[in-house]
Amino acid sequence: MERWWVPDVAILVMCAVGISLAFALQPGPDLVSVFGWDIPELCGFKRLTGYPCPGCGLTRSWVYLAHGNWSTAWSMNFLGPVLFLTAALQIPLRGFRLWREALRRRRVARARALAREEECPSCPA
Repeated sequence: MERWWVPDVAILVMCAVGISLAFALQPGPDLVSVFGWDIPELCGFKRLTGYPCPGCGLTRSWVYLAHGNWSTAWSMNFLGPVLFLTAALQIPLRGFRLWREALRRRRVARARALAREEECPSCPA
């Protein structure tokens, strides 16, 4: 069985989960929290060297964006707003691609069934 839908569904789910988590978390200057519990810093590079990596601040940037604080989000990591917008646009894009491909496959299957019926009207389907 062909699994044509797997890449689009995987991207759609990852983007939806990421944006949903951004709305669920609460922003802070150094950490983000969920239900009042601070989530520890997870950057291995910063823990080892003490210097931030290019990805440091992305989570806080997304959380600030989800809560409407655009200027602080931009200051946390300038790629945050770009990646957030990209992820947000993937949700309707992937949904449309899945819908369009499902319709196309349904039309093709219907055309094949009609062609088989025309070839042999008395044959079982």
